[in-house]
Amino acid sequence: MDMSPTAGRISGNENVDGLMPATPDEVPLLARYVGIVWRRKWIIAAIIVLGVALAVIATLLSTPMYTSTASLEISRQEENIVQVDALQPEVAGVDQEFYQTQYSLLESESLIERVADGLKLVSDPVFIDAFGISPTGGLFSNAEFSRLTPEQRTEVRKQVTEALREHVSISPIRGSRIVNISFTSPNPQLSARIADAWVQGFIRASFDRKLQSSAFAREYLENRLTELRGRLEDSERSLVGYATRNRIITMGSPSRTEGSDNAQIGSIVDANLAALNQAYAEARAARIAAQSRLQGGTSSESLNNQTLTELRQRRAEAAAEYAKLMVTFEPEYPAARALHQQIDEFDRSIAAEERRIRSSLQTTYDEAQRREARLQGAVSELENANLDLRRRGIQYNIYQREVDTNRQLYEALLQRFKEIGLASGIGPNNISVVDPAKAPEDPSSPKLFNNLLYGIIAGLAGAALAVFLLEQVDRKIRSPEDLEELNLPILGVIPQHLRDDRLEVLHDPKSDLSEAYMSVQTRLRLATDHGLPRTLMVTSTRPGEGKSLSSLALAHTLSRSGRSVILIDGDMRSPSVHQELGLRNERGLSDFLSGDEDLTRLILRSAEGNFDAMSAGPVPPNPAELMMAGRFDELLGRLRTSYDHVIVDSPPVLGLADAPLIAEKVEGCIYIVEANNLGPQNIRPAIARLAANAGRIFGIILTQYQAGSSPFNYDYAYHYGYGAEEESGTRA
Repeated sequence: MDMSPTAGRISGNENVDGLMPATPDEVPLLARYVGIVWRRKWIIAAIIVLGVALAVIATLLSTPMYTSTASLEISRQEENIVQVDALQPEVAGVDQEFYQTQYSLLESESLIERVADGLKLVSDPVFIDAFGISPTGGLFSNAEFSRLTPEQRTEVRKQVTEALREHVSISPIRGSRIVNISFTSPNPQLSARIADAWVQGFIRASFDRKLQSSAFAREYLENRLTELRGRLEDSERSLVGYATRNRIITMGSPSRTEGSDNAQIGSIVDANLAALNQAYAEARAARIAAQSRLQGGTSSESLNNQTLTELRQRRAEAAAEYAKLMVTFEPEYPAARALHQQIDEFDRSIAAEERRIRSSLQTTYDEAQRREARLQGAVSELENANLDLRRRGIQYNIYQREVDTNRQLYEALLQRFKEIGLASGIGPNNISVVDPAKAPEDPSSPKLFNNLLYGIIAGLAGAALAVFLLEQVDRKIRSPEDLEELNLPILGVIPQHLRDDRLEVLHDPKSDLSEAYMSVQTRLRLATDHGLPRTLMVTSTRPGEGKSLSSLALAHTLSRSGRSVILIDGDMRSPSVHQELGLRNERGLSDFLSGDEDLTRLILRSAEGNFDAMSAGPVPPNPAELMMAGRFDELLGRLRTSYDHVIVDSPPVLGLADAPLIAEKVEGCIYIVEANNLGPQNIRPAIARLAANAGRIFGIILTQYQAGSSPFNYDYAYHYGYGAEEESGTRA
């Protein structure tokens, strides 16, 4: 036979005759939580009642507090009266960061100190009495405050600022520009006064920041203007000095445009060069004309010369007259000779005039050529001078650009300086008061309903925490779900019963207790391959968990089904079976193990007469040694020949060696676990000891289960009974 701890086990998920409960996986999670709450209901109720009581006490003992509220409107953009740009860009006011900054400023330390100083709260008896501020142990006047030491004054001021910080509330209204500033104190007039002071202080602080920002900007710009003015003067002096040293003269307006540097510097040279070029061109044209007239001879000039024309006309007249005379006279004729001489004289005069004209043309040409040469030299010299001036103008332009840059920076900063001065003088503001604070008539706290609600919530939270901690610390097995951690089948769940009348209840086959053990018997039919085990032991982790009662109950149920059963009290250290059956313990198991062979003398008949029993007998000094002697195997062998089933009520497992020794001799073991007694961490070592001795565990019986501890009683309560169901009429 396989003696492993798990061999032949009944599956924990099997349901026999519909009497076994659902597995934990089938139980809804909400039902399990409700079961925990139901089990801890008195603790939960006590903690909630305690929370409510503390809330009522706190309400009665609390000082009435009055809250006064003032409303502000904070606009994103200031009114720009003079169209002067602000120091900050407009986009900064549109961002959400703007409002977050304003909310932080409303809670700033500087504003708190401004309010405290403005209302002189450090020496205000009303404020000091309302918040219990006094390093001297009582109220003090202004005169007394003046006599305080510096350390005491610092302490008073610290307490005042702390009181202001703790009792002020900044509440922006979502989706609007409105912000509510509330202050709470025991005095309604004081609350209104501080709330108003807070609003006014914030407005003044905002305006002061603008003035400080403008003053800082003006100071900064003024320093920069002084610096730029000096740089501009230095650059101008450098420019003039360089121009003087290099004899650079500019023409036109001092203002310059990009790309006009060389035009400014070379304006005089360019004008002179242009004039010389014009004169050179004219001289060249004159020389070419003179050369043309000279090369053309005297013909053109003679045609235009009146003297030469007259001489030629008179010669022609003389030649005509001479020709007439030659018709009649000889050349030697005096008149003809005189005309011939006259003609010769005309020829000499014409030749002389032509020579004079030619000489005049030559002189004109020579003069034109010399003038052209002079102008050409002057133009070349001026061109070289212009190129040299351009080269020197590069450094001049560098100085000029530096002057222009410094002048532009200076003029821009000067304009900004004037604008800031104008803007700071007008002083626009974007904060306005919507509703001033008023002294409240009714206190804002304490409120009984709210405190009760908070007390209930706190009680529920405390109860949840307490239940959670208890469930973590107190890991006792209370229901069959908890047995799943032991990884063993559940043979049955025995409802809670009174110890005084449990035997009477067992004798009643219609009782819940009897039916529960009948269900265990049904489950045991599947424990082995031959049905109900012939020999088995009933044990538990420690005494008092119901193993003896379970042994008696199994003997009763098996005997009622017509089987012969003997119950052996194997707990020779603390026997109890004979007491339950009302028998004497004069002899029994210890006698047989010690050598007594007469079983008929050792076996007793139970009072009901339906099964036999063997008591533990006299308590031996060494029960474990008797078990190890081998006589117990012989006893079981002899009893199996006479009885269908042998049930051994074994001692507890932990601390004793008897139970593991008995487990080696029987077919298997039924393990008893009492509800609300031990946790899985306490039971596992005992089961491990049985498994180490090759003890086979058929399953677990959960005893003393309180079905009423859960609101879902149908989970594990056994309501199947004859008389009760017939009386209630709930079962057919």
